[in-house]
Amino acid sequence: MDKAMGRMVLVGGTALYVAMGVLALMTYMWNVEFFSFVTLGIALQIAVALPVVAALLGRMKIPTVSYVKWLLALTVALSVSGALGVPSGSSRTFPAVDSLKAKAEAIEADDLGGREKLELAIELAELNSDDEDGQQVIKDKIAKVDDSISKEDRKEAKREIAVLRAKARLAAVGGEARQMAIFSAEKRSGVMLLAAFIMFAGAWMLSRHDD
Repeated sequence: MDKAMGRMVLVGGTALYVAMGVLALMTYMWNVEFFSFVTLGIALQIAVALPVVAALLGRMKIPTVSYVKWLLALTVALSVSGALGVPSGSSRTFPAVDSLKAKAEAIEADDLGGREKLELAIELAELNSDDEDGQQVIKDKIAKVDDSISKEDRKEAKREIAVLRAKARLAAVGGEARQMAIFSAEKRSGVMLLAAFIMFAGAWMLSRHDD
């Protein structure tokens, strides 16, 4: 009876752990990034349970109690660090939107002289308010930066920036629903931790029967 109960508990815990891991992986890939180090990390968290699945199916022999004990320790460590399942704070990140905005800012900084003008603006702000000659020199430099860019280049750069920012706004559509989905997935990480405890309980019950 103890062996059957232990096996049933271990099977239930393993199935719950793998199911929560797969759900976390699909949610992250769909709502955040399809492929990244985070998706790889979640996939590895699922993979560590596969030897237990193989052992339950009779395809592999492992020291079940010891293995599940280390799996539980790993799960606890990941949970404490906020990296179990969908990492904490994922609901506040928008990689696709941030990437598009960064490209637009890079064009503005390089092709429209934004970086150079910003540096000059800082110099202007740092000047003594009584130094009118120095202020005029810097203002002239800023004007020269604008004059050095042809109308065609300016028009093309502004067009690219407009396209990138429009794409960023489009990518952010449905952001509220996305945030809710990721936030819910973050909270479900606790179920993975519970599943690891259930797996350990089942393995421990099996070991008692064997003893």
